[in-house]
Amino acid sequence: MSSIYSADISIACDNAEQARILYDSIAPEATRFKTERSSAKINLNKKDLEIKIEAKDLTALRASFNSIFRLLSTVDNVIDIEVN
Repeated sequence: MSSIYSADISIACDNAEQARILYDSIAPEATRFKTERSSAKINLNKKDLEIKIEAKDLTALRASFNSIFRLLSTVDNVIDIEVN
C-alpha cells in the first residue's frame, strides 16, 4: 500500500505494567486494522505505547484512528473498574 497520510501516536502510560496490559489487549486486533486503504502497527516501548497508522485517504486514517482509540478506551475503563 502506498500511503499518503500517516499518524504517529505515542501514549505515555503510568507504568510499564499498564502499557503491557494495553498492548496485550489490542495487539491481537492489529491485523484487523490492515485493510486495502489503511494499516496500523502497534509497538511497546517500556512505558509507552507507540502506534503508527498509514492510510491512502483521510477517511481511512480517521476510521483506523477511531477504532484503535475506542479499543484503548475500553481497555482503560476495564483497568479502572478492576482497580476500584
